[in-house]
Amino acid sequence: MRIAITGTHASGKTTLVEDFLAGHPGYRHVVEPYEALTDAGAIFSAPPTVADHVEQLDHSIASLRDNADAVDVIFERCPLDFLAYIDVLGRRLGEDGFDVDASRDEIAEALAGLDLIVYLPLPADDTMTAELPKLQRAVDRELRTLLRDNPLGLLEDGAPLTITLRGTRAERLAALDRAVEGRGTGA
Repeated sequence: MRIAITGTHASGKTTLVEDFLAGHPGYRHVVEPYEALTDAGAIFSAPPTVADHVEQLDHSIASLRDNADAVDVIFERCPLDFLAYIDVLGRRLGEDGFDVDASRDEIAEALAGLDLIVYLPLPADDTMTAELPKLQRAVDRELRTLLRDNPLGLLEDGAPLTITLRGTRAERLAALDRAVEGRGTGA
């Protein structure tokens, strides 16, 4: 199964991936683009810019494409994460440096190669705060809209199953395990 974990920064993605991998050693982990790119020497702005997230979006698409034939792989983030950041930051910074229409087919094709997208929303009580909390909340709202309403038309025919996981660390892991078991048996 090809799984992507999506959510704003500090929503618990890495923790869920690590917990999942501990119980599923046959899965390969594709680290989030920020980590892969910085490990390769990329330097990003602080605070982040639209261009930083466009670079990560391109890397995310390439990672999905490069792993198109892989089975049992879990991706930390997917293109939707970066589209949410690009939209929120673009509005805030007045930057209009990304044309989603020019990349629509490429993004939709990359997403269609997934079997499951797991969205980790921020809890309503704001217990998961991070650096740049206003950005964190705005990206969470935008990501929820992208997944729920599909305003960009990226999750059409052939789109992966999308689930939302809430709760404790153990509850999220158990729900992911159930989803993987259900999909693995053709359910």
